[in-house]
Amino acid sequence: MQDAQLVRDPDGPIDAATQERLQQLLGDETYVDVERGFSNPLALVIAVLIAIFTLVLLVVTLTATALSIAEQERDRATIAAVGGSRRTRRLMVASQTRLLATIGIVPGALVGSFPGITIARALTSEGWDPITGLQLDRDAIVDIPWLPLAIVPVAVPALAALLAGLGIRRTPDLTRRTE
Repeated sequence: MQDAQLVRDPDGPIDAATQERLQQLLGDETYVDVERGFSNPLALVIAVLIAIFTLVLLVVTLTATALSIAEQERDRATIAAVGGSRRTRRLMVASQTRLLATIGIVPGALVGSFPGITIARALTSEGWDPITGLQLDRDAIVDIPWLPLAIVPVAVPALAALLAGLGIRRTPDLTRRTE
């Protein structure tokens, strides 16, 4: 069993040169690890996953909006014919896209929170005492990332709405209806 010692310096973490000297003094049988504050080793993975999910949500939302706009071509032409400005048509499409994205995100976040909380409880409620080697039962730690969960339902629908609004042409094709 490997022996571990925790050494604390009231002035903060030691520098790399001091760490190297300490490692040389203790020899190859001992490993010197200096904690310099928490850094999430999965931060890059999490950022990439969020980017992928955001891209998927944007593609799905914009595809659904494009299909809806194609079905509403006559209605948009009528709005343009009676004086509806380009800004009005953009706002209508942007509002529809924002609502569609929000409707997709909010239930998705609620449904995804249940397995997330369950897994966090399972992974943090049990552990091992490093000294005795016995299993510990402790209170679960569930830390919900409120900031990303608050930003995503606002930022992603806003971005989707902006992209959909910018995709509106200057003038729609006007067709003459014959009855």
